[in-house]
Amino acid sequence: MPAVLKVFAWIFLALAAMSLMCTPLAFADGKGDVAVTFVVFSGVLAIPGIALMMAGRKLQRRDHTQQMMVAFVRTRDAFTVEELAVHLGCAPGEAQILLNQDIARYRLPLVVHQASRRYLRLDRLQNPAQIASHCQSCGAAIGQQIVFAGEQLRCSHCGSEVQTHAPAPVEQQWQPPPQAGHWAQAPWSQPGPAPGNWSQPGQQQPGPGNWRPPGT
Repeated sequence: MPAVLKVFAWIFLALAAMSLMCTPLAFADGKGDVAVTFVVFSGVLAIPGIALMMAGRKLQRRDHTQQMMVAFVRTRDAFTVEELAVHLGCAPGEAQILLNQDIARYRLPLVVHQASRRYLRLDRLQNPAQIASHCQSCGAAIGQQIVFAGEQLRCSHCGSEVQTHAPAPVEQQWQPPPQAGHWAQAPWSQPGPAPGNWSQPGQQQPGPGNWRPPGT
């Protein structure tokens, strides 16, 4: 799509440049009204050309950011928003918004572990875990969150303890929807060691693979 927009943008800009180049010739022939017409016509063509070029570059930047995020998430078992933001070269808040949008749009197998403030790959977990997405007390959405043995999940809205459940197989075996785009263009990283459980609530045991404890 960005390439198509740029092609049309260059066509408009080329026609605008050609029209502008005819302006001095019209003045040289003493046809001032024709020269003005060329200038106006050049402006009419340049405006959509510039708009299309800017739109194409914006889509290209967005597409590049999407590819970077896909590569980052797909090759890690766990990560923080701050780590993703550094990889994308943007603010953590912007990275959080982009990630939340993709999780909702493509139903990505990512869950949040609040104790470590990390996103975990639900399709890579090997030890028992419980997940929840809504508070049963107030009904508020809390995002897709995960807890391990010995941990409790509390609602950030009402403070009540949230009832959790074991993830269903369909939640752990991600199937890319038709609109998955970059997320579905290549297989995710192969199965391997993933974050396990924690010895105490909020404290994790050293994990294998590319799992890195908070603060490292």
